[in-house]
Amino acid sequence: MTLKFVKRSLPLFVLAIAFITNSAVSSQEDKPVEQVRKNIQALKGLPDSQFMPLMNYFNASLGVRCT
Repeated sequence: MTLKFVKRSLPLFVLAIAFITNSAVSSQEDKPVEQVRKNIQALKGLPDSQFMPLMNYFNASLGVRCT
């Protein structure tokens, strides 16, 4: 492995681990994301506690910065 590959892959790996960890400990009392946030069309049924980690994962995977 080259150092460049490791540097590029590390943020994705960290976000994936954070997402998996957050999924494992999320509360069963979480409201669905469409009840908490506006204009949700594709992720209906997802617990709200998993929404932001998932969006952060998308940002890192696509190499974009959403603000």
